[in-house]
This record gives sequence, structure tokens and C-alpha cells, in this order.
Amino acid sequence: MKRKISKQLGELLMERGIITKKQLDKALEIQTHKGGLIGQILVAMGHATEEEIAQAITVQYGFPYLPLKGYDIDNAVINIIPEHVARQYHLIPIDRIGETLTIAM
Repeated sequence: MKRKISKQLGELLMERGIITKKQLDKALEIQTHKGGLIGQILVAMGHATEEEIAQAITVQYGFPYLPLKGYDIDNAVINIIPEHVARQYHLIPIDRIGETLTIAM
């Protein structure tokens, strides 16, 4: 099931006061000419942090944000998903309760 995004990433970042319209316009100009992801461009320009981008993306797609810094992950949970699959889909299994596996992306 594909989730519908609520707003564009740049719009969310402006609403949160992280970037200005001028900064977004410049980043969009770079994206048009050179390609790339708008979040990565804004980080490279120094206008946003990776954490701010991650938080905005979770809002954009309606997922909860869970910072993993300091989160204790059991090795048995990590080994549930083969490493090549985790790398391919950019995910980390972080918890298991019964038959439910929680992953971070």
C-alpha cells in the first residue's frame, strides 16, 4: 500500500521554520540542474540537518519519528532480516514483540 504524502518536503521545512523560501528556491534550482534529493541538497548547503530532514519526512508520510541514538537493539532482532536485504531497502530491525517486527528506515 502506497502512502500519500501530506505536503512536499520543502513546504514542511518552511512551515517548521527550518528553511526560508529563498533557500528552498535555490535548492530546487540546484536539483533541476544537477539532480539529487532536495533533502540532501539542503543538508549539503548547510540549511538543514539530517535529523531535521528525517523528522520532516516522517511527518510527510505519517510515520512516527524515533531517534535511534542511544537505542539499545538486541542482536537477535538485527539478525532476523538478512544484511543484504536490510542494505537494499535501507532498513534496520529494531524491536520484536511476539510476531511483530518493528523496523526503522
